[in-house]
Amino acid sequence: MAGYRMDRINSEMQKAIADIIANKLRNPELEGVIISVIDVDTAADLSYAKIAISVLGDLNLKSMVLAILNNAKSFIRKELMGMIRLRTMPNLDFRLDESYEKGQEIIELIDKISGDKDEN
Repeated sequence: MAGYRMDRINSEMQKAIADIIANKLRNPELEGVIISVIDVDTAADLSYAKIAISVLGDLNLKSMVLAILNNAKSFIRKELMGMIRLRTMPNLDFRLDESYEKGQEIIELIDKISGDKDEN
């Protein structure tokens, strides 16, 4: 039963954080930047939540967005308190999710290998 509850909390937090970043976080440096909240992993005791984000752009842009979001943690947490009713609102920790880029690298390697086999 606790797993179902945590899944619901993570899902609601994911939706709410995405909404806050898209609509309430006022930072001119984030204008036009595509930011996706990929996953939220909240500790069972609600002490912290790891938020995996994906940013479309180069490494400098990703680093800048990650720094902005980590600096805006308290604002985002405060907004979450108004959107989600929890006894304790977890501390937030934003992290970059590199799975898309890793997947693209693997696909390119597979294409390269299959291209080499076709030539032989």
